[in-house]
Amino acid sequence: MIKLRGIKKDFGSGRSTNHALKGVDLDVEKGDFVAIMGSSGSGKSTLLSILGGMDRATSGEYYYDEIAVHELNSSRLDDFRINHISFVFQNFALMNQFSVMENAELPLLCKGVKRKERRRKTTEVLERLGIRELKDRTVSQISGGEQQRCAIARAFLSENQLVLCDEPTGALDKKNGVEIMKCLKEINEVGKTIIMVTHDDSIAAWAKHRYYMEDGQLNATKKE
Repeated sequence: MIKLRGIKKDFGSGRSTNHALKGVDLDVEKGDFVAIMGSSGSGKSTLLSILGGMDRATSGEYYYDEIAVHELNSSRLDDFRINHISFVFQNFALMNQFSVMENAELPLLCKGVKRKERRRKTTEVLERLGIRELKDRTVSQISGGEQQRCAIARAFLSENQLVLCDEPTGALDKKNGVEIMKCLKEINEVGKTIIMVTHDDSIAAWAKHRYYMEDGQLNATKKE
């Protein structure tokens, strides 16, 4: 599904150049659950940005199925991101003034799904994630753990295959963090591919495969 070969990313130029990624190779199969660990500044978030089409590599090749992502122009890269990638961020990235239902159903709305069908699908997913009873509350009225479940529901309803998670439990306490990982595990078990960056060993342990970023390089791997 995903193949990276020799991915490099530089910031700046000349003597001030920061080599954020130094030739990363990575293979991810459809339906996998991958954790990329590393300390702050190791390059893991830069790698996630490139995987999500939010940034471009300086050099190297990125294939998503048969798509040569590294060759896409800006317009086609935007289309790739919309049609193939979903995101779950540490800060939830929800619209606080809208309800849980309205936030979660947004991908279906953007794809023109009729209201009745949109609400049916969204309600089913909210039920699965344990927040159906909150569907009419605004995001500002619910807890951080509940907000992250709403963000996961939105990612699930996008119907995109790949879900990228940037420190998805970073803003949560341990109990809520475990609940969020249960949700991610569940959507992985129904077929979504997940790539997650984290600095937390206990969170990375939920993944099927663990990779370690250090100084811009993807080093050791551990298969569970």
